[in-house]
Amino acid sequence: MNFLGTALGAATTYAVMKASAPSKPTQQFVAQLGNNWLAAVCSHDPARVTDLYCMDGILIGTVAQQIKRGRPAIRSYFDEFLTNDGICGAFDSRMIQTYPGWGIDSGTYTFRWTQDGEQVVVPARYSFVYRLTPGGWKIQNHHSSTIPA
Repeated sequence: MNFLGTALGAATTYAVMKASAPSKPTQQFVAQLGNNWLAAVCSHDPARVTDLYCMDGILIGTVAQQIKRGRPAIRSYFDEFLTNDGICGAFDSRMIQTYPGWGIDSGTYTFRWTQDGEQVVVPARYSFVYRLTPGGWKIQNHHSSTIPA
């Protein structure tokens, strides 16, 4: 399946997940929330990514100098981060925990983009904390940091 098909499929899945939002998610459901986030990142659309976060969400970004709190601050991070040429990523490992109204996805992912004609590869570790809100499942807290060499 091409990227556009993947992105459209993730958007459709997100709409269905919002409508059917289980009170206690399965591990597969939480994994799909992460896949939706990654598809949004790979779309290079900061608004689409930001919409996945709670209004008072917290982001400790991979390349951020400061912790971002709230959608406007999170949007400012992705406005900058998504300007990297061709940025996209993939999940490498995942450990998922589920609780009523909450889901936690922790693991590693790798981002790739082009800078000055060279491919940049950034392996990072992450944790997403998802919370069931009246608007569906949203990211309450997201921490990402590069993996030390």
